[in-house]
Amino acid sequence: MKIEKNIEIPPDPRGKKRIYPIKQMEIGDSFVVPTATQRRGAEIAAKRYGVKVTTRKLKGEDGKFVWRVWRIA
Repeated sequence: MKIEKNIEIPPDPRGKKRIYPIKQMEIGDSFVVPTATQRRGAEIAAKRYGVKVTTRKLKGEDGKFVWRVWRIA
């Protein structure tokens, strides 16, 4: 196999990574995500940064269920 250098990596075909505002949040701050998968992603991000969060499934303004994520510590 031939080793090649300086080959640019193409963009990830799965799209832009989700970025949750965990690091910018203060205790008591919250944000909403529309799916349980995104809720789990926020929990994983919080754990990565050593931040404690709690989540609740609530009815959104449009009547659909959403997840709200609060920083608690």
